[in-house]
Amino acid sequence: MMRLAIFSDLFSRAILKTGLILILLIASGCAPANPVLAPATPLVTDTIVVPTDTVVEPTTAAPPTPVPSTQTPAPTLTAFPTEAPSATPAAALPGASLVITPTLTSLHMLDENQGWGLTGQNVLQTLDGGSHWIDVTPPGFGGPAAPTGFFLDVKTAWVLGPNGQDFSSGMLYRTTDAGKTWASVKVPFSGASLDFPDEKNGWALFASDCGAGSCGGSLFRSTDGGDTWTELLKINQDSNDNPKAIPLAGDKSGIAFADLTHGWVTGSEPVDDYAYLFATLDGGSTWQHQVLSLPAGYSPAQLMIDPPHFFTSKDGLLPVHIFSGDKTGQIFYVTQDGGKTWMPSAPVEISGVYAFISTQDIWVWDGQTMMVTADGGKTWVKVMPDVNLSQTIMQIDFVTKDTGWVIAMDADGKGQLLKTQDGGKTWVPLH
Repeated sequence: MMRLAIFSDLFSRAILKTGLILILLIASGCAPANPVLAPATPLVTDTIVVPTDTVVEPTTAAPPTPVPSTQTPAPTLTAFPTEAPSATPAAALPGASLVITPTLTSLHMLDENQGWGLTGQNVLQTLDGGSHWIDVTPPGFGGPAAPTGFFLDVKTAWVLGPNGQDFSSGMLYRTTDAGKTWASVKVPFSGASLDFPDEKNGWALFASDCGAGSCGGSLFRSTDGGDTWTELLKINQDSNDNPKAIPLAGDKSGIAFADLTHGWVTGSEPVDDYAYLFATLDGGSTWQHQVLSLPAGYSPAQLMIDPPHFFTSKDGLLPVHIFSGDKTGQIFYVTQDGGKTWMPSAPVEISGVYAFISTQDIWVWDGQTMMVTADGGKTWVKVMPDVNLSQTIMQIDFVTKDTGWVIAMDADGKGQLLKTQDGGKTWVPLH
C-alpha cells in the first residue's frame, strides 16, 4: 500500500539498491530460485523507548503563497497533445494467463488478496495474496528499461515505459478495468515519478541530465487521466535563480500530492542538515523550500528524502534516510496538518527497506534485523525474522499488522517472494 519508494559515496546503500535493479533487468526473463534462507529465532528481543525531550519539534518554513500575476508573471504552460490516445482501448486480453515464478521488481498490494506487480517486462495481478500471478501486460508493452507505475486501486493503474530507445519520451498505458483493456498514449517523458490522487488528476516528475549532484528535467500535469499533459515548469540552470522553482541542484527522488493543490518534491543534496523538500500550494506551478528539524544528537547530518505518503488529506508520513558520522538510520516524519509541520520519529539505526499501513504502524528491515513501531515511531520493537535476507532484500509491503510480503533478490538476479502472517516474525516462500 506504499511506495518505496532510488547519490554520492555518502549514499552507498542507495547505490547498492540501484545496482541490484540493473542486475534484475538482465535477469527479468529468468525463473527465480530461492535465496539462501538462514534460520533465526523469531523473537521480540528489545524495545527502544526514546524520551520525549529528545525529539525536537520541527520548525517549518511558511507554506508558499501564490503571488498575484500583477507582481510575478504567470508561468508559461506548454501543452503536449503529442498524439491522441488510442481511439479504442487495446484489445482485451484473451483470458487469464498465469506467470509462473515471476521475478518481481516491485509489488503493490491493496489488501490481503488483491495486488499489482511489475517485472522487467510484465504487468501482473494477484487475487490470492501472491500465490498466483495473472499476466495483464498491455499489448506492445516492454522495452530496454524497467517500467514504473502508479496503482490507484484494484481496477485503475498507469504504467510507463520508454518509447523504444528514446528515453526522452515514453508510452503511458492506463487501465480502469483491472487490466482487461488498456489505453495508451505517447508522452514527453520516460522513467518519471508518477502520482495520481484520483482517476483524472496526475503529475509526472521527469528527471534528466543528472550528474555532479544535480538533476534537471520537467514537471508535467494531467487533468484527464493521463491522456494529455501540460508542462508546468522546467528544471534547469535558470531554476537556481528562481525562488519559486525546483532547483537544478540535488538528486530528485519523486513527487507526491496530498490533494489537488498540496504537493512535495523530494530528493537529496550533499549539504549538512539540509532537507531536499519543496512544497507547493497551487498544484505545482510554484514551489518553496520546506525546513525539517533533526532529532537531538543527529547534527551535522546529510539526508536522503523519499516522497511522503498521505492516508488522508491531513495525515501523512515522510520517510528520511539519515547519515550522521558513523550513524546511519531512518526517521519518519509525521504530519497531522497536511504537511505544514512535520514531527520526527525516534531514529532507527538500521538502513533498509520500509513499509507502513498508517502513521502509527511502520516496519524497517535491513534483511537481518526488523524494527517495528505501533505508535508512530515513539518506541520501536526489535524482531528477528526466521529468514536472513541480508544483501538481497528489495522491498517489503504490508496491508495489515500481520500480513506482509518481501521481495528478495540475490546477486545473480534470482528473486523470491515471501509472505508473513504474524507481523514479520516468520516468512513462507510463495514460489
